[in-house]
Amino acid sequence: MDDIFSDVYGTSATRILDKLIELGHSDFDVAPLLHKRCKATPEQVKAAIDGELSPAQVQKLTLVRQHMNYLESLQTTLETAVTQLASPYQPQIDLLLTVPGIGCQFTAIRILAEIGIDMSVFETAKQLCSWAGLAPQNNESANKKKTTRIARAGAFLKPLLVQCTLAAVSSNNYPWLKDKYQALKKRRGHKRP
Repeated sequence: MDDIFSDVYGTSATRILDKLIELGHSDFDVAPLLHKRCKATPEQVKAAIDGELSPAQVQKLTLVRQHMNYLESLQTTLETAVTQLASPYQPQIDLLLTVPGIGCQFTAIRILAEIGIDMSVFETAKQLCSWAGLAPQNNESANKKKTTRIARAGAFLKPLLVQCTLAAVSSNNYPWLKDKYQALKKRRGHKRP
């Protein structure tokens, strides 16, 4: 099924797999099970799943499906717990959600968990950037610059902020930011500090 579906855990693939587990064979109409955005035709899907499943295969697929459902329920439980723990900081989370590129509440919670809510520990924005590992290093000795790469600090925060930045510059909601990034990209290259 991975030849015809881009996501074997997606809606269409899940429906077809559930029907295969239920019946044990592929003699059923797949057209009503396909999502409207599915690119594969019913004939392609039918050809991919042609055959019968042995009882052992049905049992294995059932166990895999139960495990996936269990993981999804754990993820939902964990997300609920994190949301409840972060509820006292909702004003700060709402403020972070106004920043371009931060469109998810969990992204804002992760940033807040890394930096904290007390900004008085950073005198300037440059200090915060340096602490997060987004500022170039100053490694110089005897008037020789050894490196100007960004620091290794911020192992969890830096990749998150980079992803937020890439989301903001690829969005059409912030054309001024996209134009600025394209100008820098011509001169410096993609994903450069």
